[in-house]
Amino acid sequence: MAAVNAALLLAVALIAELVFGAWVKAPGLWTLSIQRDFAIRGWQQEKYLRDAPMLYSRDYYGFRGNSHALEAINIIAMGGSTTDKVELSDQETWTAQLQQCLVSRGAPAKIANAGINGQSSLGHIRNFDVWLGHLPDLRPKYLLIYVGINETKIEGSPENNRFNDDVTFRDKAGAPNMRHGAGTIERYTAAKVLGDWITINSTFYSLYRIAWGNLQAIAKGWNPRWNAELYYDAPKRGVFWKSEQSTFSEIEVALLKKSLSDQAINSMDKVEIKGRTGAGAITEYFKNTKKSAALKGAPVHLMIAGFSHDNRSRLSNFARRLKKLSEKTKDFGADPIFITQPKGSYRIRGDRIIGSVGAYIKLAAYNRVLMDFCRAEFLDCIDLGSELEFQDGDFWDSEHTTLQGSARIGRYLCGKLLTGKYLRRS
Repeated sequence: MAAVNAALLLAVALIAELVFGAWVKAPGLWTLSIQRDFAIRGWQQEKYLRDAPMLYSRDYYGFRGNSHALEAINIIAMGGSTTDKVELSDQETWTAQLQQCLVSRGAPAKIANAGINGQSSLGHIRNFDVWLGHLPDLRPKYLLIYVGINETKIEGSPENNRFNDDVTFRDKAGAPNMRHGAGTIERYTAAKVLGDWITINSTFYSLYRIAWGNLQAIAKGWNPRWNAELYYDAPKRGVFWKSEQSTFSEIEVALLKKSLSDQAINSMDKVEIKGRTGAGAITEYFKNTKKSAALKGAPVHLMIAGFSHDNRSRLSNFARRLKKLSEKTKDFGADPIFITQPKGSYRIRGDRIIGSVGAYIKLAAYNRVLMDFCRAEFLDCIDLGSELEFQDGDFWDSEHTTLQGSARIGRYLCGKLLTGKYLRRS
């Protein structure tokens, strides 16, 4: 009798999983290794001292912070960590800022963030076959492609580079791919694949997650003292705060007392200065640096030409990837809009480049290839990397923008898209 009851219970559970779970919602995504259908709240003090926890979420289909139905999405933004923006909350990314600006100015924009931390154009190309092509009713009109920085890091055979370009459980040869989880990178195993399937698709796991999450939220109260995962070792409870009512400013005061003597300011690493990682260090760097060059002067042009000559094979490969990415986008039924990237290690000020001229030379060579490709193919390009001037507090390291910098990018792209032939106000 017990066996019969157990069998009936199992049958009911299986039926419930099939009816209420997501196992048959998008079976084409079963091989996809992107973390999906989850939300994580945290403080990220090593980057920003916040008054409220940040939210990093991806929907069932893998889009960052998405609240739109698939059929409503008319713009997809594709890029690496500078688009994914793991250090910002869902509504703080440049894609969210861009959508907010467009909507406020009457444009019918519904943007899906398809950025993947650590991905290059190789991964963007593969995304169509292993990810986007399996999403039912997804028919975007435009694809914003934000590329450049990761392309400069591809050396030799692209397959030998450590990028998150193949977002499937196993590669083409059948070997396990890397598993890019929350704070960990490891090889996939059969158990980890099964675990991911259950966490994404199971209705019972979803109920457990909701219940357990609510209990944790009640217990912690989202007080900073519980989740102080700082770049510097967080002081133990009771050292800098003495009661349940301890304030966030006390943690900030404690951090400001930390010695910064072992940190190289001009490295623009994750240095905690006045409550903002990196941004304070970069501000200090540009305040003290004497390095600059005429943006349109002969030396800069000669250095870009010299770098391009010495790296013509890598740049030609980049152009071929742009061609393939453009073709994939058009085959998908969307128009590509390529966007060049800047770096935080230099700044454009009028007709001069200030800071790391070498970093500018390298990225400018790739950005020039992108712009030349667009002109040759009669494609739309936005030269953000050359046109947008950044300010103090816009970057927290040499590549990634803060909330302030991301908002600047969003506003700039908003103006470009509205004044061009792309979007029209309703």
